Amino acid sequence: MFFVISGFVMIVSSESLKKLTWGWKIFAEKRILRIVPIYWIITTYKLLILLFASALVYHAKIDAGFILKSYFFIPARIIQLSTTQPFKIKRGSKCLPTVSGLNTR
Repeated sequence: MFFVISGFVMIVSSESLKKLTWGWKIFAEKRILRIVPIYWIITTYKLLILLFASALVYHAKIDAGFILKSYFFIPARIIQLSTTQPFKIKRGSKCLPTVSGLNTR
């Protein structure tokens, strides 16, 4: 239901942009400016926890490649776990992406 309501709100709120030639670009820019900084803040927060309080994170491992890929939204393959990160889908999460560019297994 969340996705239905969210989709409806996005369509209604971007109705005025449909008439503009570059409306899709304006919509995309606003969406990126709204979502990316929050993602970077949460990723940085997780990195700081791993650096300064790694005992709080179970099986913590810091990998510079995964960190950079996470910041630039590049999926990274972990062969041992057969998962793709940073967009790893957890079971029961309603298919929401998680901040997991840092290898925590």
